[in-house]
Amino acid sequence: MRIAFDLDDTLIPCSSTFPVEPPTRSWLSWALGHERLRHGTGQLLQYLRQQRCELWVYTTSFRRPLEVRTSFFLYGGWLRGVVNADRHRREIQSLGERFKTVVKYPPLYGVDLLIDDSEAIVLEGKQFNYRTELVRPDNADWVEQVITAVETLQAEQRR
Repeated sequence: MRIAFDLDDTLIPCSSTFPVEPPTRSWLSWALGHERLRHGTGQLLQYLRQQRCELWVYTTSFRRPLEVRTSFFLYGGWLRGVVNADRHRREIQSLGERFKTVVKYPPLYGVDLLIDDSEAIVLEGKQFNYRTELVRPDNADWVEQVITAVETLQAEQRR
């Protein structure tokens, strides 16, 4: 199963604030510098790795893929793919005029579930038939919410 995470205000505080956690590889983090991820991210990444989920990031930011991969590595995660604004704009054109204004389109990358904080993305997911899980910045139980969404999707895929 391929899971993608949004970054801004989902895993990285920007316009919202939420607790962040120190990376598991703190000595390397100090040397490289990076953005801290939301509290619970390390635990969630470990769970998803145990479930053999393939991790991706799908962001509308212009962060460089190497920078994003490094941040996840510092928290014990390995990303199989990063879709940033540049890649999205370049590759969404192949789908034609109907998709011209789409902000995110995870099916283009084989993503089964997108974790995002934006209600607009959830609505877009309904319109374009892709699965999203809305994780609000103020949700302290967000890890459990994502785990439940993943387990539900896994059960559906087994049927």
